Amino acid sequence: MYGKVSAKIEFLHMGADGNAAAQAFRFLRMDDSSTRKLNASIENMQDAGYGDLKLGQPRLGKLVSQGLRTIRDGIQRLYPMRLRQPKVRSRS
Repeated sequence: MYGKVSAKIEFLHMGADGNAAAQAFRFLRMDDSSTRKLNASIENMQDAGYGDLKLGQPRLGKLVSQGLRTIRDGIQRLYPMRLRQPKVRSRS
């Protein structure tokens, strides 16, 4: 997947990762098409050996999915406990 990527970004600080010329930034907003293009580009670069990803290390998407699954499972375990709490009767 190739093409232009458009996003709203915020510039952070200079000197990222100990490189005086590096400019840190973060993405604030990006449309779905640009997100897909950027993710595909990042994966291609990682597959080519560029980046901090070590061999056998899970990708960020997999880590996020695992984290969200853990949160979901925790909520599902807590929710039935709420149903078992005694109901307060209204006084009439």
